[in-house]
Amino acid sequence: MTHPIAPPRARLPYRPALDGLRAVAIAGVLVFHLDESLLPGGWLGVDLFFVLSGFLITHLLMAEQDRWGRISVVRFWGARMRRLLPSLLTVLLAVAAAAWIWTVPGRRSAVAWDIVSSLFYVSNWRFMLGDEQYFDQLSLPSPVRHTWSLSIEEQFYIVFPLLLIAVGVIARTRYRQAAVFVALAVASAGAMAYGYLHGAEITDLYYSTFTRAFELLIGVCAALVLGRSAFAERRASPARDVLAWGALAAVVAAMLLLDSNSGVVFTGGLVVVCLAALVTILAAAGGRPGTFTTVLGSPVPRFIGLISYPLYLWHWPIIVFLRPGTTALDGVALDLVRVGLAVLLAWLTYRFIEAPIRGRRPMITSLRGVSRVVTVLAAPLVVAGAVVVAHSEPLDRGLVAQHSDSDAPPLVLTPEPYTAEARRSAMLLGNSIPFSLYRNVATHEFRQLSLSQSTHLGCDPFELQKVVDGKPTEPTRSCLQWREEWPETVKANRPDVLLFFVPQTFVSDLVRDGDVAEFGTVEHTELIRDGLDQVAARATGARSLALSTLACHDIPAFDIVEMQQLNDVDRVKQVNAVVTDWARENDVPVVDSFGALCSDGYRPMLGDDPLYEDGLHFTTESAPLVWAWMMPQVLRFADAAHGEAP
Repeated sequence: MTHPIAPPRARLPYRPALDGLRAVAIAGVLVFHLDESLLPGGWLGVDLFFVLSGFLITHLLMAEQDRWGRISVVRFWGARMRRLLPSLLTVLLAVAAAAWIWTVPGRRSAVAWDIVSSLFYVSNWRFMLGDEQYFDQLSLPSPVRHTWSLSIEEQFYIVFPLLLIAVGVIARTRYRQAAVFVALAVASAGAMAYGYLHGAEITDLYYSTFTRAFELLIGVCAALVLGRSAFAERRASPARDVLAWGALAAVVAAMLLLDSNSGVVFTGGLVVVCLAALVTILAAAGGRPGTFTTVLGSPVPRFIGLISYPLYLWHWPIIVFLRPGTTALDGVALDLVRVGLAVLLAWLTYRFIEAPIRGRRPMITSLRGVSRVVTVLAAPLVVAGAVVVAHSEPLDRGLVAQHSDSDAPPLVLTPEPYTAEARRSAMLLGNSIPFSLYRNVATHEFRQLSLSQSTHLGCDPFELQKVVDGKPTEPTRSCLQWREEWPETVKANRPDVLLFFVPQTFVSDLVRDGDVAEFGTVEHTELIRDGLDQVAARATGARSLALSTLACHDIPAFDIVEMQQLNDVDRVKQVNAVVTDWARENDVPVVDSFGALCSDGYRPMLGDDPLYEDGLHFTTESAPLVWAWMMPQVLRFADAAHGEAP
């Protein structure tokens, strides 16, 4: 009995210069992630990948349709899985193992979900809707944050063949089909520009599939319009060479000059960059002899391009985990080790995992048939690894607490007895610290006190900026919006007490109107007082304002100056001295969190429970105990605001 033989998959002519373009793209991303100041727009390398993917995938589908009269969606999806999953699974398993060792307790559950979302190609939506930007500010980024672009591509691979088939039913010619996809691309680019001009968060525009789809669709439209002629070889032309080099120069210039906060990027700039990238892709695909194809198709760029996919997968987790604190290296030496290790692991992954499964350079015999087995076995292992990360302590015990006395007794908080004359209300104001308190006590019933909050992760309610690595930090759009809105929230709730948690921002150098005030100087003290003045002036919707002093913290610092400043108890004491002086002068009551939590130094335990989940934020168990200690004081402040003596 004979079995039908599946028709061979359509293939495109191999063009070494296309691998050279992949090398340019991955080099931009790699330099950007190592040191953003060297190449502020290096992230545009991802956009070059997007245009190239749309161009090549459309050609593959058209070639299959031309050859067999139809598009086999299942066969296409299978080919994409063989191309992408083996390397991704390998890296995710390695990331899970590294996260088990080095991820701080407060980030373990989030990183575990990041790994799972990367496996199922939805990480871009997770990062867009989550708090990844905030943790990146704390130098605790997700080790798989870079998979957002892979998720967008995979979503494209799933939807586009079906969409191409559907459009083909309505529009019979390639030109009419291209017109449909041009309209979709314009809608996508328009959505990005509209969102930016109407205050959308940049991270939403950056991660959303809908606002990045036009980059892939630009490649789609070019493939539909040009068809097979895009890969046709022609005689060398100096004019085409000059045009190709000019387009590549434009892409590189964009990497040098644009950054992720440039308004021009999101209001048409990305379209121009992608069109320039398309010109380079068409020049490389044509295979025309000339300096452009010769240089980009030479051995070094070609090699980097061949391993660009596993290199992209490996480089970011290596940067996240291999850093000062986990290694004795720093600076240029550390970056060289990171690059060397990423290239080595990428080559090994390409040579022994990716190429054999795809039927190229088999180790002994062809291993293409192994891909399904690898996927079936490795995917559950990735999920299991994520579960282990989420529900275990790091093997590196130094990540749990760095400065606490392990022999010291745990903290004990004894609430003072107090009964309010009537039911009162309080609102918590500040950053993620009061939010971590509120979210863990909001479900509790308080007979005497109703509780609300107005908080924002990584944002302060006043117009001051901290200095990190010598540069002022720029507030996000949502932070700026919250700064405008929180006074109205206070007025709407009219709490008896607005309890403002003094932020960690004050332990850093501060800047306002371009003038930097170093910590400990008279100018720095004045800026702290100015920030408190701003809060007091805008808190008119509350009956009274109260402050909670800074507590001591113990965040894994990794030799990062900002983290070291947050852990510096002397800095915290100096800030609290300024704050309490201001409070006394302005008749503002104070909750002495430092005195209660840090009188004998940093303590990791409150009773039998961890005080902080990451050295910074209250845990589910500790938050109710801390609030039980704070609440009688807040009730007393509320009674005083009503003119009732305690």
